[in-house]
Amino acid sequence: MFRLTKKIIPTLVLGLALVGLNCSDSGTNSSSDDAMVTGKVEGNNSKQKIANAEGAVVTAATVTANGTISTFEQTEVVADASGNFELSFDADAAQNFVIIAEDGQSTWMAFLNAEVENGSNITIKPINSESTAETKVFAELIANGEFVNTTKADIEAMITSEAAVAINASETAKNKFSAAISNSAEARAAFFDGEVEGDADAKLEATLENLREAQVDLEVALSSSTTVEEDNVAIKAFINARVDAYTDANVSANNAARSIEMETRMFLNNMSNISTDVQNSVRTQTSLMLAIATDNAVRVEAEAAGMSEATMNNIEQAGTDLRVSIEAALGVESSINTAFENFRDEVNTAMQEDGSFEASVFVNIDSEINAENGSKSLFESAIEAIANANLAVDIYEDFYLSVETVVENNVDASTDENTIEALVNTMILINLES
Repeated sequence: MFRLTKKIIPTLVLGLALVGLNCSDSGTNSSSDDAMVTGKVEGNNSKQKIANAEGAVVTAATVTANGTISTFEQTEVVADASGNFELSFDADAAQNFVIIAEDGQSTWMAFLNAEVENGSNITIKPINSESTAETKVFAELIANGEFVNTTKADIEAMITSEAAVAINASETAKNKFSAAISNSAEARAAFFDGEVEGDADAKLEATLENLREAQVDLEVALSSSTTVEEDNVAIKAFINARVDAYTDANVSANNAARSIEMETRMFLNNMSNISTDVQNSVRTQTSLMLAIATDNAVRVEAEAAGMSEATMNNIEQAGTDLRVSIEAALGVESSINTAFENFRDEVNTAMQEDGSFEASVFVNIDSEINAENGSKSLFESAIEAIANANLAVDIYEDFYLSVETVVENNVDASTDENTIEALVNTMILINLES
């Protein structure tokens, strides 16, 4: 773990700068007009849920444009025996705020959501090794000018405890995660621009705001958590909220799932040369988020296609099976792929048994899409090594159009247009990750 001094040291991770470390023995230095932050310093003991940072000096700071972190003078407080603190600062003085805790041997950090105003009361998640890694990535994104379409919720979703160990130990890992998160955010922006209808810019901004709110809710939950089990419940609720952020912004369930798929793929495509354990830990969270989004969207499309109640129940069960399988897969890529393949097969079987179309229609569509040189094969070959979101957009669009052509060629020309659209969307969704 690196240490902080009162001047900028180039060799330190992030080039941290501490200014005027004048500690206060009180629990707060508040002014009624300032922003107030309440939190707890867990230090390196987050896995045991023990706050062991009594006497840690806690300071407000800001990430500057070049990625260095500079503290505010006269904002220092001292954490109490349980690691708790209250700290206030002038939110008009800067932006991109960070809270730093130091106990004389180690230093930990956490960063605040983008929008902080004077007079606001902010509950921050426990400050520990994981929040420190997140802050390093945040500072790197700021330094590279890549935080425009990114939220703290994006960083939270991608940096697991395993990833945090790698980031805190390696500049390379920090840079890898920063680039991957940036490309993931670019993928979302590109998808909204090309695929989302009806004021896509406004819907994107609404989605980002919903993601920020999901992060706030998570931080409040984590701040009051006393067990690892409670942490896990809060994180699962956060993953669900990340999916809901899109549909709550009036983005269709179909587009929400497709955007999330593209985002997560672009992130994972940037994870080469990162250890398998770290990749698996991230893949677990991203795959669970994608499973929830895909399940939601497929059920919406099945209803739009007029599927029977029995079919809807079978599709819902397929979604449940998918989530259970992903949680059991522990992020292993082959097991994740198998889980999505089983989901595709279960949905296909449910539709074949529905009776709305001849079973052969679905068999033919699935066979053509998954043929040796079919839509799926061509898509996977093209997207496999792509790590740049802008280069990926055309590949995704080609896949969508190819699946659409396959479906239209296999259904009766007199079929209702809404039904055809629902079938196209369903076949795209169940084949993207399978």
